[in-house]
Amino acid sequence: MTWNLRLVMITGSHDEPYMELREVFYDDEGVPVGHSRASVGGETLDEVQQYLDRAHGGIMKPVLRQEDFVGKLSPLDDDWN
Repeated sequence: MTWNLRLVMITGSHDEPYMELREVFYDDEGVPVGHSRASVGGETLDEVQQYLDRAHGGIMKPVLRQEDFVGKLSPLDDDWN
């Protein structure tokens, strides 16, 4: 399983569309299977900068929507679920 940072359109508190930077997880075919909240942090300033660089790369890609998450978890990824 791989992951990256992407903007994901989610439903906000009043059923309004809301875009959020999320950690997106992909199956072995590169299809999104899920996402979780992203948080910036690291043990060093370098690690924080690397994460922010990934975030910048993520906002340059198309926004994902819930219907994009159609990938399948492999049996080895069952602990992730």
